[in-house]
Amino acid sequence: MQLFYTTSVENGIIQLTDEEARHVTVLRKKVGDTLQVLDGKGNLFNAELFKISKHECQLLVLSTQQMPTSHVEVSIGIAPTKNMDRFEWFLEKATEIGINHIYPLLCKHSERDSIRLDRLSKILVSAMKQSKHYFLPNLYEMITLEQYLRQTEHMEMGQRFVAHCADTPKKILAKNYQKGKNVTILIGPEGDFNTSEIQDATHAGYEPVSLGNYRLRTETAGVVACHTIQLLNDL
Repeated sequence: MQLFYTTSVENGIIQLTDEEARHVTVLRKKVGDTLQVLDGKGNLFNAELFKISKHECQLLVLSTQQMPTSHVEVSIGIAPTKNMDRFEWFLEKATEIGINHIYPLLCKHSERDSIRLDRLSKILVSAMKQSKHYFLPNLYEMITLEQYLRQTEHMEMGQRFVAHCADTPKKILAKNYQKGKNVTILIGPEGDFNTSEIQDATHAGYEPVSLGNYRLRTETAGVVACHTIQLLNDL
């Protein structure tokens, strides 16, 4: 099933622009063809092409199907890696596995202090379509860990965990996550969270956890955290 993505649906008309429109022309679709289009909000449209160009396509909505939402929301706060290819890999795989919210964090040991949301958003869209998810993860602006903890202090974040490698007491994520619960997991940079950041997260209600017996790269830890939660909920 070939899926297309749109952010514009109005009065029964779907607009495809830029890469999505070019994709239509590359596939040699023609006026009268029926396409399946999703909006990243759970709506799957069957729509008929009535206007095609390299830069814009228009479709008439024939029917709409509202896809079911996940019963569990998974959020991850993670420090983008110095090598953006590795962070992009995390975004792609986390989207394929299933994630709802991604909070890029600037930490004391971070080696990257900025990201390009426009480029990263395209990766999320591509991964969503490829894996046949119908909800696009929310990717937020990069902020410091301190700002994140302050801004989310009174938000409903579900169970809260901070994964780190420091030689201090912590539990195993897989043994302490409660199946069916929303969850938020914090993942540090390549140099890990420092002591004060772990303390700040703990004071904010994040329970220290381990993801296993081995030291993982940041992007690997993010994927392991996502997969652990989804696997436990699927069992």
